[in-house]
Amino acid sequence: ADIDLESFLGIPNPISSETFAPIYEEGDTILDIVEGMLNLVNYTVDVSTDANGKCRLRSVEIGLPDSSNIVRDFTTRDIAERSVPKSDAELSIKNVFKFAANHDHKGDAGVELTIRDQVSIDLFNEAEDMSLDLKGVKIDATTPGDAVHVLQPIFSKLRLENSYPRRVFTFDVATSLLQQISLGHTCTITHPLMRSTSGLGITSEPARVRSIEYDGYSTTGT
Repeated sequence: ADIDLESFLGIPNPISSETFAPIYEEGDTILDIVEGMLNLVNYTVDVSTDANGKCRLRSVEIGLPDSSNIVRDFTTRDIAERSVPKSDAELSIKNVFKFAANHDHKGDAGVELTIRDQVSIDLFNEAEDMSLDLKGVKIDATTPGDAVHVLQPIFSKLRLENSYPRRVFTFDVATSLLQQISLGHTCTITHPLMRSTSGLGITSEPARVRSIEYDGYSTTGT
């Protein structure tokens, strides 16, 4: 009852033709068991409060914004003037993807594969690993070529979402507005002092909500 089952059932299956049977060891948390799969589809887990005030564990998508499902529009009128909004570039990238699957009962991976995004590595002169330990995932791969074929669509998605810097928008708004959104929602932002890839000033720029902060006493939050 303390788990939002629908949110977990709604996670897309990134390897539709393969099977998933969770591997559990004594002392493991839910996150330990599914963390690799969550990273694979750019999801995380969050504890949220429902309409009845009950805390529930749910899965949340934190990948690229979903422009087809805009929850809230934030404009200059909504954004507090006393705190200058920021639009910093997040320089943390991942462009070397290390996959591990087909684990045995001892936890040893039967399939291990590393795929490098050489375009990103050459462009930023930096190679950063992202480990994807897919415990419980069984893929049909007898050769490295088979594994590459199965994992190629996943690599393409991970490359798009992780191999290049993101723009992080930070600003203060009224607490009442923050209470209308949740982690993972997609919103749009309009403000002349924020910057995007096209330069200074953004209009209806889609963004994924990655953090919400307010103390319950202040009239504004971040």
